[in-house]
Amino acid sequence: MAWRSRSGTGRFSLEAFVVRVLFPAVFVQVVVQVLVELLVLFGHVAPALLVQLLNVAVAGAAMVEVLTMDGRSISRAAETVIRGGLVVYPTDTVYGLGCDPFNEEAVRRLFACKGRGAKAVPVLCGSREKASDLVDLGPKGEELARRHWPGALTIVAPLKMRVPDMLSQGPTLGVRVPNHQLCLELVASCGGWLAGTSANVSGAPSARGAGEALRQLGDTVDIILDGGPSAGTGSTVVSVVGGAVTILRTGQIGVETS
Repeated sequence: MAWRSRSGTGRFSLEAFVVRVLFPAVFVQVVVQVLVELLVLFGHVAPALLVQLLNVAVAGAAMVEVLTMDGRSISRAAETVIRGGLVVYPTDTVYGLGCDPFNEEAVRRLFACKGRGAKAVPVLCGSREKASDLVDLGPKGEELARRHWPGALTIVAPLKMRVPDMLSQGPTLGVRVPNHQLCLELVASCGGWLAGTSANVSGAPSARGAGEALRQLGDTVDIILDGGPSAGTGSTVVSVVGGAVTILRTGQIGVETS
């Protein structure tokens, strides 16, 4: 017996549904019950170990969609972003966690997903023009953008457009044009802008692959696009506020401040 799948990719296997959906759900229930029993048995000794086991079990049963990154999955991910959802995607640095940067509710969900405190989230832009629409790069920023974009340089500059206060945490915002063709296609499909924080729980290592992102974020996101391993090194971050170039974080590339 078979049905059309929601993704439109063909036929849906009842066996696959049982293995991937029903079995993991039952498995998690059993694991939780066993962990509770162990917690009672070992008292204060076991909780740390139990938390680790529970995280593994929940990640294994996560209902998030993990899709190979291609034209079709990019379209689905973009639709999810436009509806206010969260997506994970590869970039030229590390895997990113994104949402519509102008949707306040989506931004709040992104912060909750990461467990992020009061810290701004950069925005990936589809082009230098899109970046210039969002922030005032100024002469120094424009020079750096021409030299390093697309690439692993995030430029913090004064905002020109209104974004949720939680996203910017002030009058400036970091922007970047990534050097990753499929990522650029995703950003363009989302309207030219996409929140671009790293796909990890705050304080944990940045995810360098779809599997790492899944283990950390689980089904707190809607779609994970698997584009293979990333470079694993974050972008260099500079501020160009007031005409001065200040290095805020060193990363893949070197930048002259003079």
